[in-house]
Amino acid sequence: MNHPLAGTCLAAAVALCPSLGMAGEIDMDREIRVQQVVPALVGDVWASWTTGEGFAAFAGAKATIELSPGGDFVIEWDESAEPGDRGSEGCEVLSFHHEKMLSFSWSAPPQFENVRQARTTVVIYFQAEGEDRTRVTLHHHGWPEAGADAEWDSVFEYFTKAWPSVLTWCAEHHAKAAGVEETPAAGSGWIYVPAPSREDFFEVESESDNQRIAEHFSYLVAAMKTGKLLFAGRSTDNVGPAAVIFEAKDEAEARAFMENDPAVKSGVFKATLHPMSFALLRGRDQR
Repeated sequence: MNHPLAGTCLAAAVALCPSLGMAGEIDMDREIRVQQVVPALVGDVWASWTTGEGFAAFAGAKATIELSPGGDFVIEWDESAEPGDRGSEGCEVLSFHHEKMLSFSWSAPPQFENVRQARTTVVIYFQAEGEDRTRVTLHHHGWPEAGADAEWDSVFEYFTKAWPSVLTWCAEHHAKAAGVEETPAAGSGWIYVPAPSREDFFEVESESDNQRIAEHFSYLVAAMKTGKLLFAGRSTDNVGPAAVIFEAKDEAEARAFMENDPAVKSGVFKATLHPMSFALLRGRDQR
C-alpha cells in the first residue's frame, strides 16, 4: 500500500543513516514489507504498538515507548545482556497519525556490530477492516543497495525473517484474547471477472453507463488505497477478460465487495466470483 507519508519517512531514513555511505547509496526501492490481519479493534492493535505495556504483552520483551516525536522506542529483547546490547536502545519515535500510522528508527541486532549504530526506519500502517479486524502493514526502509555490504545484507535477511514472526505474535495474542481459534491470514485471494451486460457495449455509448463505470473506477481506487485490491484491469482488444484481484477473509466478504461495485450493482457489468491462490506474488516471493 502506497501512502502519502511514505516519502517523508524515507527521507527520515536517509537522514538517520549517515554510516550507510560506507556501504553505498541507500536504495529507495528496497524494503521489507510484511502484512498481517489481526482479529481486534484498530484501537487495541494501535495500543499494542504504541505503549510499552501493549508491546510487552504480545512480544514478551520489556518495552519503553513514548508516543511523541523523539520519544523512546526501546525494546529490550535480552534484559540480561550488557547495556547497549539489549535491543533497540537509542531508537526513537519519528512520527505518528493516531490509529493510522506509526514510524520509528530501528537498529541492527548486537551481533552486527559494524552497522549497529546506524539507523533504518520502520513504518507501520493500521487499517480497520470491519468491526473486529485490523490490517497491519509494516515497511522497513533505509537499506543500502543489495550486494554493497555483506553485513547489511545479513541484517536485511535477519529482519526479512524476524518481522513476520513479530506480526504473527501480535495476531496470536489478540486472537487468544478474543477467543478466536485461528488468526486470519493477511488475505485470502479472490478474483471477480466483470463483463458488459450489453452485447453492443463497445459500439453504443451510454451516458448513464459511463457514470457507473466512473463510480466503478473510484470504488477500486479506494480499495487499492486500503490495501484490499491487488490488481484491476481489462484486455484492450475488447475480447479477452477484465479482472479484479483482491483480498477478503471469506466468500461472504468477497461477494459483498464484488456486488457493491457500482457497475455490477447497477447491472452495467455482470460478474463471476472465484477463489484464488497467490502462488507467486511480486514483493512477497521475489526475495
